[in-house]
Amino acid sequence: GGCDGGLDIPHNEKRFAGYDPESKELDSAVLAKYIYGGHVGDYMTKLKSEDPDRYQKQFSRYIKHGIDASNLEARYKKVHESIRKNPTYTKKSTAVPKTRKRWNRKKKSLAQRNDTVRQK
Repeated sequence: GGCDGGLDIPHNEKRFAGYDPESKELDSAVLAKYIYGGHVGDYMTKLKSEDPDRYQKQFSRYIKHGIDASNLEARYKKVHESIRKNPTYTKKSTAVPKTRKRWNRKKKSLAQRNDTVRQK
């Protein structure tokens, strides 16, 4: 992310998933699995078989959009491809509320304050 954007971030391959400290080598297959969401897919299948209710709750948006463990990697590849195609960020406009919320009371004018004193 940041390094691709031109930031100078000191890093080495010891930080990546798939690095074996004993052999001091990086397993690129494991790293690719993590980049494309393979670990999430494994967790989805495990959770679906062990606790279906928790799976329904935890992955409700995935289920709503038709994403399951089998097509997760393809979805990640599609997203990476579209980012590489057009990496510029376009800021989305947010709708301005019609009336702003007031968290404190509106200040009274002098006449209003005098009126409340007279009412007491």
